[in-house]
Amino acid sequence: MQILALDGSPQAGSLVSSCLARLAPGLEARGHRFRILALREREVFPCRGCFQCWVKTPGECRIRDGMPEVLRAVIGADLVLHASPLLMGFPSALLRRATERHIPLIHPYLALVEGECHHRARYPRYPLLALLLDPAGSDAEDLEIVERAYQRLALNFMSALAFLATTAATPEEICHAVDGVQRFAPRRQRQHSVAAAALPRGLRVGAGA
Repeated sequence: MQILALDGSPQAGSLVSSCLARLAPGLEARGHRFRILALREREVFPCRGCFQCWVKTPGECRIRDGMPEVLRAVIGADLVLHASPLLMGFPSALLRRATERHIPLIHPYLALVEGECHHRARYPRYPLLALLLDPAGSDAEDLEIVERAYQRLALNFMSALAFLATTAATPEEICHAVDGVQRFAPRRQRQHSVAAAALPRGLRVGAGA
């Protein structure tokens, strides 16, 4: 499985970045291909809300920065791990900016899905999403809010949030959750999650908070 980690840590040497580095050997030993993109090492400008990527240059953002490389990696992955410390209860502004710049990956046209309006797919497949969070200074309610926000984000990208892990989990536990993701295929109609009973305690919402 092709796994991409978007490291939204504003500073190098963070607990999240260290956790990602420790994950690499275990994932690769299981046959996964693992790539880490440190967003802090790239220019990631805010979305301008011009919608040129929808109406003038479909699928291509007018902003010239490091995001084209990121988006190519995202659409080519099977699982995208959004990794960040929680700052004031939410992932970093850096990760948020990168996430908002994902809109070229979907169409401006809308479809009615189970009574809700969602954008149509631009590509035939999209990766599953997962979260790796350092919850220092946050509580279980903060984690629950972030989880729900990313469940909705995944739904808008014809995908699902596969799991939420915290830095309290060991690399082995996170690798185990990633292995479980292979049993799930992204589908627009419903949100998937790895069964709670199959997850180690460190991967449940609120662990390590």
